[in-house]
Amino acid sequence: MNVAILGAGIMGSGIAQVAASSGYTVSVLDVGNVELERAQAAIKTSLTRLKRKGVQTDADADST
Repeated sequence: MNVAILGAGIMGSGIAQVAASSGYTVSVLDVGNVELERAQAAIKTSLTRLKRKGVQTDADADST
């Protein structure tokens, strides 16, 4: 199943992360590349934090 997220702000990137962690194929759309890159960086930071806390394994984070 595919999920499309319109807007890569805090809420959109959070929804994208949860959907991707649940195994969905996610597409995020926003007005520019700067916003998309910022969202991607925020998701990577969040996944790193979850790995450090032991909530997610490296494999889970990588598949997200």
